[in-house]
Amino acid sequence: MGVIIKKLFRDKFIGTCTVLIMINVIVALFVNYKIMAANSKASDGTVENNQNITQTDNTVQVDSTKVDNNRGIVTTLTEDEFAIYVAIIYCEVGAESYETKLGVANVILNRLHCNVYPNTLKEVVYDPYQFSPVREGKLEPQIANYKAGKFTHSNYVECIKAAKEAMAGHNNIGDRIGFLTPEYLEKLFAGKYRDKLVIENVAFFNA
Repeated sequence: MGVIIKKLFRDKFIGTCTVLIMINVIVALFVNYKIMAANSKASDGTVENNQNITQTDNTVQVDSTKVDNNRGIVTTLTEDEFAIYVAIIYCEVGAESYETKLGVANVILNRLHCNVYPNTLKEVVYDPYQFSPVREGKLEPQIANYKAGKFTHSNYVECIKAAKEAMAGHNNIGDRIGFLTPEYLEKLFAGKYRDKLVIENVAFFNA
């Protein structure tokens, strides 16, 4: 009797092991098939499950027909980029006139469209040692304020308007890529700059 029980147990154990092995083989074959399929799709430019596909935010649309598009191009930004754009304008010249805000908005776009600077707006703004609000930690709170719908004061609204107008192509400062207070410009560059244009309390220039 004991021999029969041991044989039954052994046969059941072997059967169970065989089933487990077969399951592992099937799983391994399936995984291998998926990898081969993914590699095959990648080789002809498509990728399964959106792997390696850059996801983009909705873009901020502007109407270039309502402004003087003297830049000649319309700039398209994602919603996240636009939040950074509006926030840096406010941080730099939020209390200044609309024309000054428009000037700063165009400095940023001039850099974006210039091959000397990075080619995304975020990289332009966060470029080391370029914009003091980034270094001083003042930019992030304003980005959060914009995203929370708190840009309702007139100075905030003007920053949004200036950003969109600049994106639509209206450029009031030409190709200038720098701005400082007139006093600090003289102190820092000692006259070694070009194309100085002063709008109220801000000097726009090329180095």
